[in-house]
Amino acid sequence: MGFLFGLLLISFLLYTCNMHLGKINKNVRIFYLANSFYYGSFDIINTFLAVLITNKITDGRLDAIGLVVGYYMFLRAAIEVPLTKVTNKWSQRTKIRFITVSALIYGVLIACMGFAESLWVVFTIQTFLAVIDALTYPMKWAIFSNIIDKGNEETEWSLEDTLSVVTTATFAVVGGILAQKYGLELLFIIMGIMFALSGLSFHFMRIRHNKFIKD
Repeated sequence: MGFLFGLLLISFLLYTCNMHLGKINKNVRIFYLANSFYYGSFDIINTFLAVLITNKITDGRLDAIGLVVGYYMFLRAAIEVPLTKVTNKWSQRTKIRFITVSALIYGVLIACMGFAESLWVVFTIQTFLAVIDALTYPMKWAIFSNIIDKGNEETEWSLEDTLSVVTTATFAVVGGILAQKYGLELLFIIMGIMFALSGLSFHFMRIRHNKFIKD
């Protein structure tokens, strides 16, 4: 009964979003797709990383989860603002290319994490992920601020949030079933593919003379 209610709710939300998407320019719609893949995968990986660490790597050490997550967050926070001094000088096309390539690397790293057998491997991967996120996160939202339709900001921000939440909820259900049935390794591979698709989506944004085209 609960699953059926959830399915109906998701269908209603998608229908509502679809009613508004026709009024939104193509670049914003591409951003929605990319961000939904990213946040859906990011939230699920954070959840199942805890399972990976406690069940496979450390034999139940709960403090290891906090160390791994805290390390990623502190490192990202420490380098994010300084790195913008470099990325601010890049053209929009260069940023799009960097986001695309870095997402492919990100996806490979996530897939590899599912096979990690020591905390040192996890910390190493978290280091690369923190650097990539510190570089790309400000870029993505700067792009969104440039492509959003003026006068329709609240609707487009709310749609971005709604689609990300719906995708995360869907990934959570499907991810849990996959992890239970086929193991964490397959789940991390699939989430890695989702991260890669997130970056590849940016490749289809329309740019002319270093400016985003709104249509």
